[in-house]
Amino acid sequence: MCGGGASLGDWDAAHAVRMTRDGDAWLASLSASPDATLTFKFLQRRPDGELIWEAGDNRTAAAAGRIDATWR
Repeated sequence: MCGGGASLGDWDAAHAVRMTRDGDAWLASLSASPDATLTFKFLQRRPDGELIWEAGDNRTAAAAGRIDATWR
């Protein structure tokens, strides 16, 4: 998961937030101000190193204890 702001890697995939798998879900934790608006996308690194960004517009979400989203 990568996006705007230092906690999401400043759109630099080398600094993206790593997600971990928990059953059918992928989870990530990051620090954000409670009044922040997060702008991000999911990305996937294939075993051969190829980087794939999810399609569509950037996602925007208000910072919350939990944000549910599905890969597009």
